[in-house]
Amino acid sequence: MSRGQQLLRIFALLVLLGCLLVQKSDGFWRRRRRRRSCSTGTWTPWTACSVTCRHVAGTKSRQRTSTCAGTVLNQKTKCNAPISCPIDCVVNAWVTFGAKCSTTCGQGYKLRRRTVRKPALYGGTACPKLFGGVLCSLKDCPGPPKVDCAVSPWSSWSACPCGVPARATRQTRSRTITTYPAHGGQDCPNTVEYRACPPKCCKQDCIVSAWSAYGPCTTSCGLGIKTRTRSIVRAARCGGRACPTLLSKRKKCDRVKPRNCQVNSWTPWLPCKCGSKNQQRLRYIHVQPQCGGRPCPSLTDLRKPCPLTCCPQDCTWSHWSAFSACTASCGYGIRVRYRKVLTEESCGGACNGGLVDHKICRHFPAINCLAGPWGTWGKCSIVCGKAGTQVRRRSIVRPASCRGTCRLLQSKPCSGLPDAACGYNKVRGPLKKPRESKRFVEKV
Repeated sequence: MSRGQQLLRIFALLVLLGCLLVQKSDGFWRRRRRRRSCSTGTWTPWTACSVTCRHVAGTKSRQRTSTCAGTVLNQKTKCNAPISCPIDCVVNAWVTFGAKCSTTCGQGYKLRRRTVRKPALYGGTACPKLFGGVLCSLKDCPGPPKVDCAVSPWSSWSACPCGVPARATRQTRSRTITTYPAHGGQDCPNTVEYRACPPKCCKQDCIVSAWSAYGPCTTSCGLGIKTRTRSIVRAARCGGRACPTLLSKRKKCDRVKPRNCQVNSWTPWLPCKCGSKNQQRLRYIHVQPQCGGRPCPSLTDLRKPCPLTCCPQDCTWSHWSAFSACTASCGYGIRVRYRKVLTEESCGGACNGGLVDHKICRHFPAINCLAGPWGTWGKCSIVCGKAGTQVRRRSIVRPASCRGTCRLLQSKPCSGLPDAACGYNKVRGPLKKPRESKRFVEKV
């Protein structure tokens, strides 16, 4: 492979590598812009707790959406219900005390008991009796009569809790067995009853705030009134103590004494301002007059004249003109603008600034060279073989500027004579290639 073909191959690899780098960089910036445009919405309100009873742990959730891919983000947290639900009593199975009957004839009892597995909570069903008996029958007794079961009167209904919904609570009442049945007597009835609590209004007393401080008097001169108040913090309900009717108190206030106006001493004379005719001095009110007191005198004194003075006057400028074109067509230059004085300064006035303003400019347009027409193609660089090169040239009419390019040499591949016709040339070897120019060579 010739040196020219090697250079062409390296140049093609560099161009391919640059294209790949540009494509990879473009994809990176597109992904970065998509990530920047991605955003998430605000959280929705929390859902209701998944349970309704306080003693059971539950969950609640909320959501928000993401614009990246239309996904929905979820968030969960633990929660408890605001009320406590009733929990009924749970007891274990009966355990028999002994195997003997309570009697030797007729019908008797075998005593038994059971224990509490879970006590009742929050107004749930109370535990049933924990001690009882099982009927046992033996031979009939000749003498004793039947004994029926006897129970005590019902107790009062238990109280319903205040502030709990009626559907979540129950009332209970009970009675006890005073005489157990014997000798085939009547069995004992139920000893516990339940019923739902009726709607109940909870007693609540009225609460009022403390008395406020007395306010200002209603007049600044003479007799007036000042007042203090209190407010209702919580109203009474369901037979609670009622709120008081007296929510404000008033008492007299006296502002009868007259008060004269009082002023401070005169300030020093103020310096004369440009164009002023008189100097000025001031005084201020120390105490305002009230209830017919002496009014305030004049607070300004202008009785001292100012001497005639010349007022400083700064110069005035015109507007800036537009900037001129850049002084350089290639590289760095200057753009200039102008203005002029419309009114000169006087009496010590200032005239700051300049008549000319400039700023730096730069101009780098790439200007290629201007070349003449191409010459004829030269001879092939080899006599035998197929890896030769032909070259043609052209001359410069105008040189390039501002990093412009100038193509003055072109080359193309060529072939020599066939191997069959080049027997003596193989012995002599290939001809030397012509020396290439250092200027830019264009392949065709």
